[in-house]
Amino acid sequence: MLAKIDAATVIIGPVRAGTVTTDTVPALRQVTRTPASAVYVAWDVRGRCRYVGSVRRPQSRAAVRDRLGEHLADGDQRKAGWYALTVIPLRRDLDVAAVRLCEGWIAYRLNPSDGSAHPVIAPGRSPSVVFAA
Repeated sequence: MLAKIDAATVIIGPVRAGTVTTDTVPALRQVTRTPASAVYVAWDVRGRCRYVGSVRRPQSRAAVRDRLGEHLADGDQRKAGWYALTVIPLRRDLDVAAVRLCEGWIAYRLNPSDGSAHPVIAPGRSPSVVFAA
């Protein structure tokens, strides 16, 4: 998983903030603080990417944890196979469109087996290019 994340996150380098972490789903549900803006990646027990999502909740102290809880409460049985979540923190000053752009690029790089409503990306318009200016 680590090599896949490293390769996928290099493209959003200028907008990353903090340390990329991976925790089991039960452990993440117990934490009291998670980033307010992040892209998150769900993995199964074999290390396959199942889902990529994003969250931006500037007022939340545990935005990723709260979003994970919403996913797990929706009754979708595919999410029962989520074993671990990698959290890629993003700069707090990014707007929703920028956070979604990061999600789109990470999903493009990791090709998750579940979820297909990712933002459309445009070659040459990676976050590295957009935010380097």
